[in-house]
Amino acid sequence: MPTPSFATVIRDVPERHRADEAIWESEQRFRLVANTAPVLMWMSDRDKLYTYFNKPWLDFTGRSVEQELGNGWAEGVHPDDLQRCLQTYSQFYDQREQFEMEYRLRRHDGEYRWLLDVGVPRFNQEGSFAGYIGICIDITERKCTEETLLRYASIVESSNEAIVGLDLKGTITYWNKGAERLFGYSAMEAIGNNVLLLSSDDARDDAIEVLKRALQGDLVDRYETVRQRKDGSLVEISLTVSRIIDAEGRSIGLSGIARDITERKRAEEAVSRHSAIVESSEDAIISKGLDGVITGWNAGAQRIFGYTEQEAVGKPITILVPPDLRDEENKILEKLRTGERVEHFETIRLAKIGERVHVSLSISPIKDSSGKITGISKIARDITERKQKDEALSSMTRKLVEAQEQERARIARELHDDITQRLALLAIEIGQVQECCEKPFEVRTWTQKLLEHTKEIATDIQALSHELHSSKLEYLGLAGAIRNWCHEFAQRQGMEIVFKGSKLSNSPPPEISLCLFRVLQEALHNAAKYSGVKSLDVQLREESCGIELIVSDLGKGFDVAATMHDRGLGITSMRERVRLIGGTIRIDSKPLAGTNIHVRVPLGIAAMQPPN
Repeated sequence: MPTPSFATVIRDVPERHRADEAIWESEQRFRLVANTAPVLMWMSDRDKLYTYFNKPWLDFTGRSVEQELGNGWAEGVHPDDLQRCLQTYSQFYDQREQFEMEYRLRRHDGEYRWLLDVGVPRFNQEGSFAGYIGICIDITERKCTEETLLRYASIVESSNEAIVGLDLKGTITYWNKGAERLFGYSAMEAIGNNVLLLSSDDARDDAIEVLKRALQGDLVDRYETVRQRKDGSLVEISLTVSRIIDAEGRSIGLSGIARDITERKRAEEAVSRHSAIVESSEDAIISKGLDGVITGWNAGAQRIFGYTEQEAVGKPITILVPPDLRDEENKILEKLRTGERVEHFETIRLAKIGERVHVSLSISPIKDSSGKITGISKIARDITERKQKDEALSSMTRKLVEAQEQERARIARELHDDITQRLALLAIEIGQVQECCEKPFEVRTWTQKLLEHTKEIATDIQALSHELHSSKLEYLGLAGAIRNWCHEFAQRQGMEIVFKGSKLSNSPPPEISLCLFRVLQEALHNAAKYSGVKSLDVQLREESCGIELIVSDLGKGFDVAATMHDRGLGITSMRERVRLIGGTIRIDSKPLAGTNIHVRVPLGIAAMQPPN
């Protein structure tokens, strides 16, 4: 290649000078434009180092040129975005291609703002790659809008309610997962079809009317209607329909929200039925809070107690409780607060006029959906008439038993005072005959037999006398009389009776002693006759609030229900005697499993009252 001449070099100097001036002027114009542009601008060289940032960039970051040059700008990038940002820049830089990326850059006040960064490769006059020039636009507001829309979209998609979008012709344009669950159609099946797809023939006119109202601008709010599922079944829904308005206020479609109210409607119907039952019930149905204040009062309660609903609601339940039974009501409340129920509890309550009313109470706790007890419901049945009949029957039965006992006592006295003495005299006379006869041996043998028979008769009559009326109850007391009678009965029957009991600390009233003694007699006779065993156990024990009598054997046993059905007079007699003194009797027996009769009688005032 020839060496350029000096003249040629002289000519090139001005040309290069003019070129350099042109480049300088071009750069000055670029910097002037860049510094006044409303966007952030940067420039890098071919070594991936940033060589220029315009004034808006520096104003945005609040940093100096020296801090930003090189790769110092990366210090302001959000830590979550930095790695992605550098990888994107490096990838496109190596390929010499234009790129776009979004990242957050820290502003001078410390707030991070979203930027859309567009980088374009630049080349020098010779066409060689010289680096990148980039423009950044603040897109924070757009990103916030997108995030808001995404949140709304997520809420709509995850909603349990059916959310449907329609155009002005009623064509479905949007269909969320809730709509799929409620109506059975997938989004693909529903979108593009008219919303009347969801209406049965009977409800088509109703659906058209709803669309017309919504298009006219009326808000259809929680309108209850019926729609049809894909499988043909009907579903009750609460429907809200409103217009979709664009930025210029024009209607561009409709949005509909449908909520399945089938269960709610069923619950309302159930409540309605229950309310009708409650109001028509002859029984008093009352609800109250845990503080005992009345919150509900039906017509039956007004009929029984005389208070109107206005008079009762808000008052304490104690307006119905006699003063002497307030402790009883407190104990009931304590049980209910722990979740227990009270079934068929018979007691006395007060009517408005002060009259005492016999009632049977069934009381239950009221719980909310989480199982927490929030109140109490009470059903009170007026049993005054039944109690009067029971008392009349009890009175008559008591008189009958007393008459029986009086007759037994009379017969016992006659047997003991008359027949027994005469038989004893007969025995004496027979003995005298025995001493006077001429044939002493034959007469003695004959009279000896007569004497033995006579003594046996006297013994049997004495035992019968004790059966009818045991005077030992009067001077031995209940425990002594039972012990003595068990011993006599065992000897007569050839049995073994094990008695466990001791003298009672307090003598029970005569009617209680007599009742327990008669129950014992009946039980032992039945055992001797039917059990098939020769050994029995009898227990008499004193508890804190009463007396217990237990008669048990390990014999054949029997079917209690069948025996009662066949008019078992012995068991019926025992039950009636115990009932009259306010006691309880439990008979446990099964075929081949023995028998246990357990009687418990309370002591005190309650023992004198007939049971409820």
